[in-house]
Amino acid sequence: MEEMSSFWSTSLTWQTFVCCILARSVTEVLRSVVATLTTHSKDTKFIGFEFSESALFDMKDQLRLNLLIAIPSILLGLFGGLSGAFFIFFHLKAARFRRKLLAKVSRPEWLNVIKVLEPMVVAVISSIVVMGTLGFFTCKEVNHTADVFSAHEGKYLKFKAFQCDKPLDISYKDGKVIQTGQFHEMATLVFGSWEQMIRNLLSRKTADIFTWKSNLILLVFFFFCSSWASLCCLANGLLIPQLAIGALYGRMFGNFMCEVFGKIHLQKDEHEQWEWMDPGIFALLGSASFLAGTSRLPITSVVMLIEMTNDINMSLLIMIVVMLAKFIGGLFTHPLYHSMCEFKCIPYLDSQIHVYNKAKKVNLELFKAADVMASPVTTVNVNESVQFLANMLLDTNHGGFPVVISEFGFKKTFLGVITRLELIIILTKTISFNAKELGREDMAKIRISYPEYSSNKLSDTVFANEILNCYAEDSRYAQVSVNLLPYINTSSHSVPSQFSLERAYSMFRTLGLRHLVVTDQHNQVMGIVTRKDLMGFMVDDKIRTIIQRSGVSRDEFNSPHYVESGKCYKRDSAADSKYSSPAPALRLSIQEEDELADQPQRIILSAKRRISPTPG
Repeated sequence: MEEMSSFWSTSLTWQTFVCCILARSVTEVLRSVVATLTTHSKDTKFIGFEFSESALFDMKDQLRLNLLIAIPSILLGLFGGLSGAFFIFFHLKAARFRRKLLAKVSRPEWLNVIKVLEPMVVAVISSIVVMGTLGFFTCKEVNHTADVFSAHEGKYLKFKAFQCDKPLDISYKDGKVIQTGQFHEMATLVFGSWEQMIRNLLSRKTADIFTWKSNLILLVFFFFCSSWASLCCLANGLLIPQLAIGALYGRMFGNFMCEVFGKIHLQKDEHEQWEWMDPGIFALLGSASFLAGTSRLPITSVVMLIEMTNDINMSLLIMIVVMLAKFIGGLFTHPLYHSMCEFKCIPYLDSQIHVYNKAKKVNLELFKAADVMASPVTTVNVNESVQFLANMLLDTNHGGFPVVISEFGFKKTFLGVITRLELIIILTKTISFNAKELGREDMAKIRISYPEYSSNKLSDTVFANEILNCYAEDSRYAQVSVNLLPYINTSSHSVPSQFSLERAYSMFRTLGLRHLVVTDQHNQVMGIVTRKDLMGFMVDDKIRTIIQRSGVSRDEFNSPHYVESGKCYKRDSAADSKYSSPAPALRLSIQEEDELADQPQRIILSAKRRISPTPG
């Protein structure tokens, strides 16, 4: 929400707060009931509730810090930004490679089979890698004691045994869990949930438990397999892999520090001045650095890590690491989710737009909305023929059309906007415009109920496409007109051609607009601005052209970086500029065609007329 939301209202904040309080309260009550029922016998009376600890990775061991820890924290922040940028770069390359492979599959049924089998292949490969690496490690002796909240509390370092000579014994005594015997290093990390693996990596006073070899193997595994798994069609995310990757290289860095400075046994009291060199601390800082290096969400990253670990003493170091990782990563790529929006051809607008000339920021207040608008624009009249509307819907790809009226000697006086889906519903939901109805009044032919008109999707796209082709080919429908006045949005926004470009950008993004009509001093339609026209690289190209015309050298113009943006949104120079949208003529929802450009196959089944597929 920190990155993708255009605004955040106060009412929504309170609603979110109340929902969080209710969710937390219900969870704690149910957890306490289960804990109480399991700890009391049948003969014992029900005396109360037992609340457990809520932090996901609760750090019970508070260590003494030193000013020297600022130096490795800065190094981890720099490395987190670089590794986060490389992860985004690799993730985009893998996504493009996967899309090219899926594009070669022509039959939809085979494509669905591949999408079902892909997660299974990922699971099989992951299992082979995990089980295959277990043989590279041997069992080691352990005698570890940790504080627990209750006998049923599972938030502590859990050792695992795998083909060990001695069994691993676990006992509880006086609020402590005691684990003795032999454990397997790799099995301790991979056997169990990924949350438990991160908890093990963040554990304190365990410098000799996990070596750099196991951390390196899992780091490579998580780096590549998590990217592949997140691209599958199953619902999954990257939060846990982001935390795990950072914790792995952070703990490797901590182990390196211990090796360099003589393998200091941090668990001994006589070395309290060196407690800050604990690998668990660096694992926490590594998680913060990689999370911020990929997401570039500083506030979210800091709050999330502090809440999950319940370690307020590390807040300052986490802030330093997060800010450095965000700054370094931002020098190379966009944030992960921003980059995926561009990959899916979803026109995401930054909170601010920056254009530079001669290493100086260009003041966009000096430019006009007309400088970035698409013109000429396809318009429709209030009373328009059925054949014209059908041809327009089949031949163009726009998501909305300005509606104009002729009055006082002007032909394109702006009246409002009507969307593509609304026009399709008007033409297809009407009881057919047949020969018997040609002599009736317009409004008598339009028999559409409000629920049908306000629908956000088409129930039958094949039928709609057939109807549009029938209207477009039959000359009789050129004489049948439709009155669009009851259906247009007369409250749609418009700006004069001299309107400030920067203010137009802020208004468009803040209000969440899809279309912004540009008019002249007589309210005549001159052009239209969509989200694509306000994308950073589009504004950059148009401003560059204007500056070049004013005499500024092309080599002197410095533009901001955009990660392979133009592939999704650049228009075909041979096409009319008014055909600016890459989506199909018919669609499943009212959303603008730009937001659905990543569909692998279009639902356009008419054999008479089709549009060309979306490039890229």
